[in-house]
Amino acid sequence: MCLTCGKHVAERLWYLDPERHRIRSFGAARDMFTRYMHPIIFNGLRVTGRKQPYGQHQFDAISKQVLTWVTKTFHGVQILPDLDSAFQVIDMSNELALVPCLCKQIIAPDEPLEWRCLSLNVAAQVYFKKDSPYPVRPITKQQAKDLTAGWRERGAFQSTGWLWDAHVVWICNCDMYCASHRSTEVVWGAIPSFVVSTLVRPEACAGCRECASWCQRDGALTFGADGRVVIDPALCRGCGLCIEHCSQGALGFTTRRFYYDIVQKEARELDHDFVHL
Repeated sequence: MCLTCGKHVAERLWYLDPERHRIRSFGAARDMFTRYMHPIIFNGLRVTGRKQPYGQHQFDAISKQVLTWVTKTFHGVQILPDLDSAFQVIDMSNELALVPCLCKQIIAPDEPLEWRCLSLNVAAQVYFKKDSPYPVRPITKQQAKDLTAGWRERGAFQSTGWLWDAHVVWICNCDMYCASHRSTEVVWGAIPSFVVSTLVRPEACAGCRECASWCQRDGALTFGADGRVVIDPALCRGCGLCIEHCSQGALGFTTRRFYYDIVQKEARELDHDFVHL
């Protein structure tokens, strides 16, 4: 079995399940709530940005419980392992819109807007409403891929957002401004990918530390006494940037044994061995 095709493990690769991209009604109450998705998310990011400056942990128990409930019930993101995964999500989308990065608007309000977040499916419909006051631009799937590839070349990693019952609504090009850096204690705030980076060829690691310059997660990469990279699977988010920029081909993916099942809304441990090709 292969974790990339989704044919055998669609319940795990939820973002490659066509049903998760279908534009449909969520029910009258949820539909009304969804129409106000932007201000709800925007205010949630404002709380997160104020509560936890980058690199510090300041959530109290109540804040963690509330934010965990909100992200588990309403909206969260999962990190993607590579550019191809992002392209597959873009290809499956039914509606597509380009919007400014909401996280950066909150964290760095004095800086210019950065048009790098892709709103998909029902979220795109919300932004394209005639009475929508929020900035939005139409974008083709090819333009979306080109934009995403450009941001990845600059060190951004990709995450896909979900709404309600694991319904795909975002492709975000994330960096230090992403709220996921500020919600490390909120389990469902930024869920790591299904795979984790690992040193697959120790003999090839030259100790150049180029991989560390691409890692967006403090502490995920360290270096042993022999100079070789050491990856903490609990901290690695599985974005794949270190693998792509290892000139020696020393790094690769391995299956993450402990993962969060967004469809069932619970943490699980894999009971089979899978291969990420």
